[in-house]
Amino acid sequence: MMNSSNLTNLNVDAGTEVILGDAANPHSGNRVDLTIANLSGNGTFYVRSDIARDGNTAINNGDKIYITDSSSGAHKVYVRDANLGNIATSTLGTERLRIVEDSSGGTGTFALGGDAGTGIQQTSVDVGAYSYILDREENFARSDTQYWILAATPGNDLNNTAKNSVNLLNINYLLGYVENQTLLQRMGQLRQSNAKDGDVWGRVYGGSLDHFDSRLGGMDMKYAGMQMGVDRRLDGQDGRFYVGAAAGTSKGDVDYSVGTGDVRSYHLGVYGTYMANNGFYVDGIVKYMHMKNEFNTVTGGGLGVDGSGNTNGFSIGVETGKRFYLENADTGWYLEPQGQLTYSHQNSASVQASNGLQTKLGSYDSTLGRASIIAGYSIIKGKNPIDVYFKTGYIREFSGKTHYTFNGADRESYDFGGGWWDNGIGLNMQINDRHNIYMGANYAKGSRFDQKQFNIGYRYSF
Repeated sequence: MMNSSNLTNLNVDAGTEVILGDAANPHSGNRVDLTIANLSGNGTFYVRSDIARDGNTAINNGDKIYITDSSSGAHKVYVRDANLGNIATSTLGTERLRIVEDSSGGTGTFALGGDAGTGIQQTSVDVGAYSYILDREENFARSDTQYWILAATPGNDLNNTAKNSVNLLNINYLLGYVENQTLLQRMGQLRQSNAKDGDVWGRVYGGSLDHFDSRLGGMDMKYAGMQMGVDRRLDGQDGRFYVGAAAGTSKGDVDYSVGTGDVRSYHLGVYGTYMANNGFYVDGIVKYMHMKNEFNTVTGGGLGVDGSGNTNGFSIGVETGKRFYLENADTGWYLEPQGQLTYSHQNSASVQASNGLQTKLGSYDSTLGRASIIAGYSIIKGKNPIDVYFKTGYIREFSGKTHYTFNGADRESYDFGGGWWDNGIGLNMQINDRHNIYMGANYAKGSRFDQKQFNIGYRYSF
């Protein structure tokens, strides 16, 4: 229907499609109205909208259907918005736009549907960062006439593209936490080292993270990574120093509520460790990291969307602890209280989606504090000392505030603040004075995420 039309009776059988205007070109200016005296049947109407231009419900920027005398049947409406792919489109989730005006008092109903050739029934209209549904105006505001309007879903829910874009904040934060591990996970039981000059070490790790955030739809991530390092030993009067460098990479595979993605991380760092003869130690590490993210999803109309973004950051961590043997010096049962403080900074990032949505993720600072205790048993007799342990501790985020914006508008704040318990078991074994094998399993549970991880490493002392 290329021009406005008036019909006395319109009976749309199942499978019938009524196309208003040039459906292939929602930007065309030939706005049309379809006025029907009596509507019946069960058909599909294709209309165009421009919801971002004017949120005033008294003005329709797009095609419109009027029913004057009677209506019946359950009808589907496929809405193609003119702002699809327009990077300048900024919506707030408060816009409303009338599509159908039924003043007949009839029983006809309208809901989003149709597939426009995608094979997927439309469930929402994505404009900017928000999802819009077709519903009675009386469900949003008082209306004396039976209007059917496009309006954001309750709570101004973000659409799939926006959710996956913002979830990059969570993914990078969590992967950064995974890579900021303890000295025990990184190098094993360094007290057992018989190195004269230093150590070469490497470890691999893998695990899963379950993240919960109702506004962003939640996401799960499985990850794996590796890290290698080399250091130099320097002896002091009351202990020994290790100064070294490390490099590593991690990869995460992400499952969103709708869609998938991946992240790759690369990091370089330097570290220094002091091991005192009385069981006290201090470990410090400075690290630079680069992360690359990609994702894909679908719009409410079944159109595929992909996006990507990169970010850089750094972290500085200090860990300290002291071992207390309960019976004999340097062997048997022991307790080891530990403390760790890690400061990280992540730069801002721009996420570009193929449907035109641009998401700006703000930079953020993270300050993680950890208080833990290890209970273990150490056997140092023979050529192959063994150390087994159980650990538990609490980790808290003391900062972590950030924000994000969509297409330069509607800034929203975000906060990583919270805490979680971290528990684990592990084993360290030395073979023939030079070879060290260490492994451990961790489980963390908190208000924002759960984590399961396995770590195994090897260190050669020379």
